[in-house]
Amino acid sequence: MSDKRFTKTIFFLVLVFLSSLASAQEDTLVIKKSFLGHKDGVECITVSPTGKYFATGGSQGNVILWDTTGSRIREFKGHSTKVTHIAFDKSGNKIAASYGYGVVYIWSTTTGDKYRSTNFLVNKGTLSAAINFSAFSSDGEYIYYGGGTSYLCKALVNKPDSQAVVLHEFGTSPITCGMQTPDRKYIAFSVDNTIKIMDTKSDRIIKEIKIAECKINSFCFTSDGKKLALWCDDGKIKIVDYGYGKEILGFDAGGGPNSFSYVAFSKDDKFLVSGGERFNVNVWDVATGDKKHTITYHTGKTLAVNFLTGMEFKLLTGSYDKKIHQWGFEKKPEQPEEEDPNKAAQDRVDLGRKLEAQKKFQEQEAAKPKNTVPDDPRIYKMPKEWIGRRVLPVDSTTNKMTFSSGNLTIRVWDDKILDGDIVSIYVNDSCVVCNYELKANPKEVKMSFEKGTVCYILLHAHNLGTIPPNTANVSVTDGITQSKIELKSTMYESAVAKIVIK
Repeated sequence: MSDKRFTKTIFFLVLVFLSSLASAQEDTLVIKKSFLGHKDGVECITVSPTGKYFATGGSQGNVILWDTTGSRIREFKGHSTKVTHIAFDKSGNKIAASYGYGVVYIWSTTTGDKYRSTNFLVNKGTLSAAINFSAFSSDGEYIYYGGGTSYLCKALVNKPDSQAVVLHEFGTSPITCGMQTPDRKYIAFSVDNTIKIMDTKSDRIIKEIKIAECKINSFCFTSDGKKLALWCDDGKIKIVDYGYGKEILGFDAGGGPNSFSYVAFSKDDKFLVSGGERFNVNVWDVATGDKKHTITYHTGKTLAVNFLTGMEFKLLTGSYDKKIHQWGFEKKPEQPEEEDPNKAAQDRVDLGRKLEAQKKFQEQEAAKPKNTVPDDPRIYKMPKEWIGRRVLPVDSTTNKMTFSSGNLTIRVWDDKILDGDIVSIYVNDSCVVCNYELKANPKEVKMSFEKGTVCYILLHAHNLGTIPPNTANVSVTDGITQSKIELKSTMYESAVAKIVIK
């Protein structure tokens, strides 16, 4: 083997290794919740603008409204044919379901009452042609819809007897899908390879985006409205810049010819989800088109996909196996770090020194003559060691505080960089602030002492933070005099301050 071929082989193996390592460290998708209640296949999923609810449409015409916590709110009965699309109004109080038999039903989500049903005009086409989408006007007064008859229609929501009107006709080309734009100012819908944007104030088409070699079956916007994702009927996905109308990225979604799936962006616009008739659900990287995750859990074709609101990854999938699942990431446990034998050896040495120091201190204390004079209970004698650590001597110029009143307020905080210092503050033998992570705002403790009291404040460090040593600011006041000190402790030594009440 030549040196050049050998180098290429090694480079390739390194890339494979790094790729497998990265994939092993990635989070996995797991089922967080399941929503059971459909007696037939799930065709579509739409999330309300408020994020409180989502609705699912079945292949036999039922629409179920769900609370995102998992509760089933109510079921709407419309036509007996499949639900092709569901839309909410801006408030989330109205819901419209489009059906495969050329009819739209509109209900109240709060009461379940039906506002109206509407269909294509009798003298304008065949009623049996499917309605593929419906969308409310921004004020909720009108419903727009279109489908297989190639007509875009408009009807009043609150006047059930009023006739719908045809706004636009597109010859023999059906309207395959549609929705409101994210800012809710316009209606976007697709005809063949074109996305048409209509202003709902004038009902005029103000913009068209044509994509070559893509008969559009479904599409969706990013949350900021700057990009579109299109599902083409040849099983490819295209990412399009909305402003310029240009294709940014295209990749094969694995759907095959004449395939269909809804598509949806995650709320942070980093991921795109698609389903399909081959049961799989795929999650794509929007920036690169790489497949990040594949869900193979469903046992029926899975066309209904969407994301719940919020920045957390919450994916909804609905399938012909009658099941709806919410998916989220589960972090893989981190691999434990290998123990450093040198560090372990040093730790053993340090522990031996610590135990030896404790033993020596205890022997010295035991050898001292017993004091027959009773100690003054107001005067605390600070030991030379506390909880196995050396107690630093008191500096009489900086660590001694004198007060005329025994009603003291003690405050502790970190006035520098917050680096995760965790401390306990002892006053004599009592822990007055225990296992506390220092904040910028002071932690306050009030205590009372008699005249003639001598006591000590000790800073016990539970860690060293990210910037050793463990440092705390302590202030003490009796309402007249205030003293402030800085105490620094390590895992071997504890700093103290002396308080005298005259």
